[in-house]
Amino acid sequence: MNVLYADDVSQVVFHPGRSSAMLNARTEREVARISAFEEEWRIKTNLAKFSVIPMATQNPPPLMVDGRVVDFQASGTVLGLQVSSRGYVSHVTSRVRRAKSALFTLYRFRDLDAGLKLHLVKALVLPVLTYPPIPLHALSRTAISKLQRVQNAALRFVVNHRWDDFVTMESLHESVDLPAINVRLHHMASQVWLRMQEEDWEQFLVLQELSDAAPDRSHGWLPRSLRALRDDPDPAPRYS
Repeated sequence: MNVLYADDVSQVVFHPGRSSAMLNARTEREVARISAFEEEWRIKTNLAKFSVIPMATQNPPPLMVDGRVVDFQASGTVLGLQVSSRGYVSHVTSRVRRAKSALFTLYRFRDLDAGLKLHLVKALVLPVLTYPPIPLHALSRTAISKLQRVQNAALRFVVNHRWDDFVTMESLHESVDLPAINVRLHHMASQVWLRMQEEDWEQFLVLQELSDAAPDRSHGWLPRSLRALRDDPDPAPRYS
């Protein structure tokens, strides 16, 4: 499966069996195929950005490409989504760090009108926390809780909430008409799948077939979006 954007090419190579050797052989063929395409069109690969990440695999056998061993990397990025051999934990950590940094830059505007501060938070903080909604919405409660805590801090900034103001987080969210982040991510993910379906994206059909072939299988490190939407179509908001 190829993920293309401009001159960026990311490949997801999978094999239905448990043989690491067969997966490596398939990976070698796919990398060689991309190399042949680049050679035909005189495209030079930036080796500094070239990385191979073994997903959910311990001690994979060496990968050979064009007769040389390619070193595995612990993590990489696909269109802004940080992926590691253990899933998306590093992406959540990065999103939290970036969102906190964006929020910190807004503290100088503490005396602004609440409506303006909310607009700034929606423009500069929330997009960082919710990108990309797939697969973020399907992550564990612990991971989403880390994102929610940053949103809570942003709302306290918006309404000038003091530590001795005994107001629940649910009340704060209702006062500014903002959903909990797990609900927001769920809605955004649903809209992405709906758009893919309505516009007859070929990729949607492929992913739907993969999901239907094993509807109840999932991996703790790499949760499946369609299954998460099916199992919890109307999630209850979580504010902590």
